[in-house]
Amino acid sequence: MLKPWFLLILCSIPIIATASGEVLEIFVRREGAPKQFQDEDGATSGYAAEIAIKAIENAGYRPKVTHLPWKRAQLSALEGNGILTGFSKTAERSKHYYFSQPLYEDRVILIQKRANTFPFDDFNDLVGKKIGINRGSNYSGDFPKFRDLLSLSEDPGNGNRLQMLAMGRIDAGIFSGDIYTLRYQAKKLGLDIDQFVVANKPIAIDPNYIGIPKNLHKLNASQVLEKLNQAIIEMHDRGVIREIRARYR
Repeated sequence: MLKPWFLLILCSIPIIATASGEVLEIFVRREGAPKQFQDEDGATSGYAAEIAIKAIENAGYRPKVTHLPWKRAQLSALEGNGILTGFSKTAERSKHYYFSQPLYEDRVILIQKRANTFPFDDFNDLVGKKIGINRGSNYSGDFPKFRDLLSLSEDPGNGNRLQMLAMGRIDAGIFSGDIYTLRYQAKKLGLDIDQFVVANKPIAIDPNYIGIPKNLHKLNASQVLEKLNQAIIEMHDRGVIREIRARYR
């Protein structure tokens, strides 16, 4: 006959296994290479996506990845359906999301066409210009204060924006991911990278986070935050995040 204490252990095992394997859905931006994107084979790629998926696994959850346009991804997250990665912190977003430990700092740049440059010392220099930006994007720092003053041409992704700039349909484009985004997209599209120039002043030095909606369904959002934070800290300590980012440079 089994001892009572042994029966108790057996009964506890499935409960522990179930808790550690709960599904956590993450919405990955469909066209945000090289940060987060769906590649030509339909697979998830990009350093922001890889870092977040690894953190989810290390936190004891099973990641479920859904690829969406960035604006739709944010709308679905706001409904409590899942989390976001490569996410910038703003005062408005902080009303609805918990933000993880920082994943990395992202340099958000302004790219112009070399044949049609203009000075950019502060956001007032962008007023009256047609500026390309990814639909639904926002950044930390001063950008949210000026956003409504700018003539923004929203698009579905980095490649579309760079093509628009090459054709002269916009005056400049805002890109996250620093110079690496320009290199990746120019090569993919077959564009001469020398026709573009990056403004010396960045739009923002923008820490990126995992955003957990406070109304997250099925899971306790504050517990998810705590577990992800622990995983992220350990990944920083082991150099995992640095190694992932290096592969996309």
